[in-house]
Amino acid sequence: MLLTSALAAMTHTLVRANANAAQQVREATGKLLQEKRSVELSERRFRMLFENSMDAVLRTRPDGVILAANAAACALFGADEAEIRRLGRAGLTDLGDPRLQQLLAERERTGRVHGQLRLKRADGSLFEAEVSSSQYVDVDGQLANSLIVRDVTARERAAAQQAELSAILDATPDFVGSADPEGRLTYLNRAARKMLGLAPEADIRGLGFAHCHPDWATRAVLEVGVPHARRHGVWAGQLAIACADGREIPVSQVIICQRDAQGRVTRLSTVARDLSEIHAAQAQQRSLEARLQEAQKMESIGTLAGGVAHDFNNVLAVILGNLAIAREDLGPSHPVQPPLALVQQAATRARTLVQQILAFSRRLPQARVVQPLAPLLDEPLALLRSTLPASARLEREVADEPLYVEVDAHRVQQVLLNLCTNALQALPAQTGLIRVVVAHADGGMARLSVIDDGSGMDAATRARIFEPFFTTKPVGQGTGLGMAVVHGIVTASGGRIAIDSTPGRGTRIDVLLPLREPPAEAVSAPAPAAVAAPERGTAGGCGECILLADDDEVVGLTTEALLQRAGYRVTRAWAAAWRRWRRCARTRSAMRW
Repeated sequence: MLLTSALAAMTHTLVRANANAAQQVREATGKLLQEKRSVELSERRFRMLFENSMDAVLRTRPDGVILAANAAACALFGADEAEIRRLGRAGLTDLGDPRLQQLLAERERTGRVHGQLRLKRADGSLFEAEVSSSQYVDVDGQLANSLIVRDVTARERAAAQQAELSAILDATPDFVGSADPEGRLTYLNRAARKMLGLAPEADIRGLGFAHCHPDWATRAVLEVGVPHARRHGVWAGQLAIACADGREIPVSQVIICQRDAQGRVTRLSTVARDLSEIHAAQAQQRSLEARLQEAQKMESIGTLAGGVAHDFNNVLAVILGNLAIAREDLGPSHPVQPPLALVQQAATRARTLVQQILAFSRRLPQARVVQPLAPLLDEPLALLRSTLPASARLEREVADEPLYVEVDAHRVQQVLLNLCTNALQALPAQTGLIRVVVAHADGGMARLSVIDDGSGMDAATRARIFEPFFTTKPVGQGTGLGMAVVHGIVTASGGRIAIDSTPGRGTRIDVLLPLREPPAEAVSAPAPAAVAAPERGTAGGCGECILLADDDEVVGLTTEALLQRAGYRVTRAWAAAWRRWRRCARTRSAMRW
C-alpha cells in the first residue's frame, strides 16, 4: 500500500515535471521561431534597402573581395553583380590613385571612412566618386565592409565651372554681386569687396543693398530698380557705389531678377561698371568743346574787329595826315593851333586803340625770336615800379635756369604791362601785393604768372574776360581791350592762358608759352624798348620819284601830299592799276604800265 502510494506520487511528480519541461520547450521553440522570423524580416528589410537604394552599395571583405552589389552599383559600374564580384576591388578602383591606400588605412584604424576616390567602370572608364565605408561583423562571424558609392563627376564639373566663373568674376574690374530675394548679400566679387573695403574672406551675411550705395542710390535701388527687375526681369540705370574711403563712384548698373521653374524669385544679381573715366573724358570733351567755341567766338570777333580797325585806321591816317598839313600851313602862332592839337591828340589816342584791336585780331606782324623770357620783363617791371603807389608792392620771382621762348619782345612786354595794370586796379584802394613769377611748367612750357590778392572775379566775369570791349570798370575808365590784346598776343605766340580767380581771394593768371631750344650762340641781349615809339626822322627827299599805290583814294591823296611836302616826286598808281598789279603779283606774270 505504501509502495503504491509512493509510486503514484512519483508518477505525478514526473508527469508534472514533464509537462513543465514540455512547456519550456514549447516556449523556447516559439522564441526561436520568433527570433528567426525577426531575423528573416530584418534580412528582407536590409535586402530591400540594399536593393532599392538610389546609391550604389557593395558588401566587401577587408581583402577586397566583393560579396554583393545592388542594382544601383551594377548600373554605376556597367556590369551585373556576378561581373562585379569577379572584378573585385582591384578591377573597380584606380590603383594609381594615392587616396586609395589612405582611405583603407583610415578604415582599418577607425572602422569607418569617408572621402573621394577615382573608380573604374567595367569598360575601363574612370570617374570621380564619393565613398563611405563602415566595418562590421557579418553573420558568419567574419569582418565585412559596407561601401556606399556616389558618382560626383557632374558635381565636380559644376564645382570646376563655378570656380572658373568665380575666377572670371574676380578678374573683372566691374562690381558684381548677388543677394537673396530679401536683399541680403550672398556674393561679392573681388572688385566689389575692394570698393566696399571688405577683406576677401570677410563674412558678408547680414549686409544689404544699403551697404553698397549712398543713401540716394539705395532709395533708387529699393524703390525703382528692384521693383522694375521683379516685374520685367532686368533694370538698368546710373547710380553710385559708396566706397570705404567716402568717395562715390558713378556706375552704370544692371539688376537682374532670377526665378526658378515655378516662377519664384531665387536671386537678385547686379553688375555695375565704373563710369569715372568716362565722366572725366566727357568733362574733358565738354571743356575742349567750350574752349573750341570760345576760340571760334574770339576768332570771329577778332576778324570783325580787325576788319573794322583796318578801315578805321585808314580814316585816322587821313585825319592825322591832313592835320599835319594844316598845322604846318597855318604856322605855330595861328589861333586854331590849340584846337587842332587837341584833335591830333584825340586821333592819336584813337590810333592807339586801333593798334590794340589789330593786336587782338593778330593782324599786326610779330617779330618772334627765340630768346630767354626773364630778361624781357626788366624794363616793364622797372616802369611799373616807378608808377605804382607806395601802398602797392611788386615782387618778382624768376627761375634759376633761362627759359627760352619764341616771342616778339615788344608784345610780351605789352602782355606784362596789361596784366599788371589789371592787377593793380583789382587791389582794394590800390593796396596789396602783385607777384610776377617766371618758372618752368609741365608739358614743356614756360610760365609767366601775375598774381594779386585783390578782389578776384566770379565765374561770369571769367567767362567773358577775353571779349573785346568787355570791362568791369566804370564808364570812361577802361576800353575793355587789355585782356583781349593779351589773348591775341599769347595765342599768336603758340601759347595759352589759364585763370584761377575767386571773389575776395585774388586772381592768378598764367601765361604758358612753349619752350624752345636755345640758339647755337645764346647771348642775353638787353630787352628792346616797348613803350616808346621810335622818333621819326626829319630828313626829306631830294626830288626822288616814289611810286605810290593805295586801294583807298583818300589815303592815297593824303599820303601823296605829305610826300610832296617832304621833297619827293610822286607817281600815283590808281586803284584799278593797283588791283591789276596785285593779281599779277599773285600769278607772277608781267604787267605793262
